[in-house]
Amino acid sequence: MALNNINKQLGRVFYESERLKLEQEDGFYYVLSRGKRTNLSSLSTGERNAIGLCYFFSIVNQNQNVENQYNLPLLLVLDDPLSSFDHEIKLGIYSLLRGEIEKIGLGNENSKILILTHDSDVYYNCYKIFEDVLDTDGKRVFKDNQIKLKQLNAMTGIETAEKEENFYSTQLTKIYEFACIEDEECDFAKDFSPYIGNVMRRVLEAFSTFNYQKGISELSSNEVLLSESIDDKEERELLKSHMYRLLLNGESHYSDKIYGITERDREFLLTIKQKIQTARFVLVLLYSLNSIHLKYQINNLDQTILERWKSDLIGSKK
Repeated sequence: MALNNINKQLGRVFYESERLKLEQEDGFYYVLSRGKRTNLSSLSTGERNAIGLCYFFSIVNQNQNVENQYNLPLLLVLDDPLSSFDHEIKLGIYSLLRGEIEKIGLGNENSKILILTHDSDVYYNCYKIFEDVLDTDGKRVFKDNQIKLKQLNAMTGIETAEKEENFYSTQLTKIYEFACIEDEECDFAKDFSPYIGNVMRRVLEAFSTFNYQKGISELSSNEVLLSESIDDKEERELLKSHMYRLLLNGESHYSDKIYGITERDREFLLTIKQKIQTARFVLVLLYSLNSIHLKYQINNLDQTILERWKSDLIGSKK
């Protein structure tokens, strides 16, 4: 039964029953991709993650028949159920999570679910899943007072998170505050430094997608897009080059593993000073593309500071 459930869930993730499945022979599990056996090592990270997640849910209900699944109270902990490698199957993973979360919520009111992630999209999409689960009467299973959104603040520890509509502005404001740092040895610089790269990438992704329906790379390389807002050709070229550096600094964890770079090593590839400079470049780019946007999104924005950073940037090319 467990194998059948795993294969059903994999079909749900990939929206195709033969895309990826498992078969058992002589006490061993084998992976089939479109009907052909394949080595686990040859699968993408997202495919391996999907198998792992489906297998995990199958053992949660080990020795339980279908009618009794999730009837017993349980504490379910998911650590980063979606990774940056799961883009192509993200919707399928969310569908899987929603189905299992619904079963847990309806199965026993004393069950609890803890989801940990460093990805703001996963953070709020999972929140939407909890909001979306309804009982047979059409009422929400998880009430507002039962859903707790928490975030780790480097300065104050675990705290209640901002509402979704404020999250983008909060992150953009954090980038601005980090860019304004003058003392690289201050506590805020040291504490927020490990997270600033990911925050910048998330903000840039949100900005480029919402405003232009483009990815980050096109935000910095699409000449038509840039020329509509930035007249100076040299300025455009300079912004392109620095944006490219930012993308290089944000290489995937998978690439890091290939080159033997650990998470801690990767963090020290850039100094705090370089990260501050990168944050300023990011804000100058956004300011050049849409100055009004920053004015309304960043709390206590001092436009003269942005103008000074822009002047320093343009001056540095001469």
